[in-house]
Amino acid sequence: MRPSTSMSADGPFNLYNAVVTAADKASANRGVLVVMNDTVLDGRDVTKTNTTDVATFKSVNYGPLGYLHNGKIDYQRTPARKHTSDTPFDVSKLNELPKVGIVYNYANASDLPAKALVDAGYDGIVSAGVGNGNLYKTVFDTLATAAKNALQSCVLPAYRRALPLRMLKWMMRNTALWPPVH
Repeated sequence: MRPSTSMSADGPFNLYNAVVTAADKASANRGVLVVMNDTVLDGRDVTKTNTTDVATFKSVNYGPLGYLHNGKIDYQRTPARKHTSDTPFDVSKLNELPKVGIVYNYANASDLPAKALVDAGYDGIVSAGVGNGNLYKTVFDTLATAAKNALQSCVLPAYRRALPLRMLKWMMRNTALWPPVH
């Protein structure tokens, strides 16, 4: 978003479009919506793609839900995944959230941070790094062992999407198809 002091600040119009979207009955039961730059996005799919571009928020994998034209919404699609109270993510019965740590992945990455999280009893590990989800071999081996033993959840960010634990287990079984980086 441009600053309010710029020649063509976009904030006021983004706010107007957000109010139009929230007031429109067609927006009901669509979950969290993000409205910027005349575009309506699903809150679960939105990604910031640039630090200064006014069209920085995008739904890279699925595309926008709709567009705004002259104060009217033209919805193109409905979110297919469950959202809000229907989502499988339910914390109402938890006394505390699971401990989840982040391990940064890069060429020649050490497995020490991953081992430290496993040894500290973390419930989940997020591997943040390369776009296609590959892990450096030592990190892959540590997470694979942890997944076999006690790790309840492991999320591997791939190019603007997250892969669940079942994908790590698939990768462990099919290393010829998805080899760890050496």
